[in-house]
Amino acid sequence: MHKIMAILLTAAPLLAQAETFTMTCQAEASVAGMGGKKFSPAKISAGVQLIGDNLFIRLEGPDVYQIFASSLSSEKAVGKNLTTGKSIGVRTHKKDTDFESEIRIDRSSVSLSAFHDMDYQGKKVRINIEGPCQLPK
Repeated sequence: MHKIMAILLTAAPLLAQAETFTMTCQAEASVAGMGGKKFSPAKISAGVQLIGDNLFIRLEGPDVYQIFASSLSSEKAVGKNLTTGKSIGVRTHKKDTDFESEIRIDRSSVSLSAFHDMDYQGKKVRINIEGPCQLPK
């Protein structure tokens, strides 16, 4: 199964433009800097998409688990492709809020590691998300 993920992620540039590869993940979220406040675990989906030279990853689930990050840079955000031989990933820095989002998926263990900044009761906090993912059958 891990070999399938490695092949798909390696072959991503050959996939049809805008085709989304989706997997499910069992994730846990916590807030950095607030005594490690934890949120209820959730089943989420992770969608990986390649459009041109840009990589897009979207996490969908309950509010705190929703993240979108890409390697695309614009006048509103700076994106960076973090893909290596060990993982695929992207980071987005929003210029107007100074918030960052980062999503990585380990190629061998197919595990998710992500964070995103958000406003929580008037304070900027960082939400960390981790968990194992399953490839589609």
